[in-house]
Amino acid sequence: MNKIKRIPFLVKGIVVVLFVAGIVFAATNALRIMEEKQQKPRVLAAMTELMSGVTDEKYSLEKLWQLFDSGKIEYCGDVSLTSVDEILFPAEYQAVIPYLERSAIDFILQKDDINRTASVWAEPSLYFLSLQMEGYLTDTECIVRVPDIHESYISFSPDNLKAQYDNSLLYTVFGEQTALPQGNLTDYVFWDYETLIDEEKEALSMKLLDTAKLVKALYDEITVKKMKEKENIFYDGSYQNCEIYQMTVPTDVPNQFLKDIVWENTGHTLVINEEQLPLVVYLDNEKHILKLELTETDVLADGKNVPTKLFFYPKGTENPWDSIQLGAEVIWEDVTYSATMVYSNDFTDSERIIHASLSLTEPYVTKLFDIDIDYTAATGETEFDFACRTPMVSFDGILGMKPLAGDIQKPPTEAVPVFELNLLELLKFTNEINWGFFKNME
Repeated sequence: MNKIKRIPFLVKGIVVVLFVAGIVFAATNALRIMEEKQQKPRVLAAMTELMSGVTDEKYSLEKLWQLFDSGKIEYCGDVSLTSVDEILFPAEYQAVIPYLERSAIDFILQKDDINRTASVWAEPSLYFLSLQMEGYLTDTECIVRVPDIHESYISFSPDNLKAQYDNSLLYTVFGEQTALPQGNLTDYVFWDYETLIDEEKEALSMKLLDTAKLVKALYDEITVKKMKEKENIFYDGSYQNCEIYQMTVPTDVPNQFLKDIVWENTGHTLVINEEQLPLVVYLDNEKHILKLELTETDVLADGKNVPTKLFFYPKGTENPWDSIQLGAEVIWEDVTYSATMVYSNDFTDSERIIHASLSLTEPYVTKLFDIDIDYTAATGETEFDFACRTPMVSFDGILGMKPLAGDIQKPPTEAVPVFELNLLELLKFTNEINWGFFKNME
């Protein structure tokens, strides 16, 4: 009987290794396929989670919207203007620029948009001159007094101040004054809050969620690809090792977002001039977004092509929107401009303190704007402490707004109808003003 030949040990080992390798290969391939299938849901789930963060009740500005909706607000402020470029003013107003530079104003403005009544107290400082002013305005009359120059109030219609001046004896005495407004003064004071309340009261957070829903609707058209490399991102005091995903989204959604939220009713257009929006998404070990990037994309701003890059860091710990950092790089007329905005929230039992700053990083480094906003959730009372430094304009100050305490009162004494004075009354009145002005200069 023939003996069965035994398979050499080495051959057995090779067979076992190949068998195990086949199992490992099959398992690895299956895991890879499963991993690829999970990439898109994982990234979109992280995007949806990020968007839902802005619906936190602590971000509500409901009392502020109610304050606007009431139409009865008192504004106060102390603003200093250190420089202004003439390009910001139409030609007919450029004569006032030397008086505006290194000027300041302290004011209290009370507005009742329901009854279309307003009053103002202001103390502007122009170079060496500082004067107090008082004013009262309705749809039919404007009453003004400068007590440092003349004790009497003067009155006139709020409609087309230039036309009233040109048709009065003041034109004969002082000559042409092209800087006077030709529109109705009420158009500058009584704003139409209806659009603001009805359209903007629906918070940005809800529109962001609507955008996330649209992204879900385009699920099949979105592509997600996991990259082999990883990146360490500094977050909450330590570096997080993040997985990187390349993602493309049809531009229908972001273009609609820009149209409805960012550029609505401005008369300008901003359109992404690409079929697909190229994004890079960075997820930490818990599958939270730590960074979003928009790689260079052509954007049409009023028809002009502007290559653009963006990045976004949600850096808050309890809520990613508590602290965020935004960055943008654009190429405008062959010059690269880069800017960074830092935004954060601090909360107490009754207040929300918002800090924001905007800095230019190219072509040179400078902080453009810095602001602290103190919002009281119980009343809607808000205070803005800000500073702005740009080549076009530089200013700083404090602005506040709160509910109007009571009805706005008309000045108790009769006013002089300044554009209806006869020659003798006008000469007497102007002499009194001149005397008061030079007396104030002593």
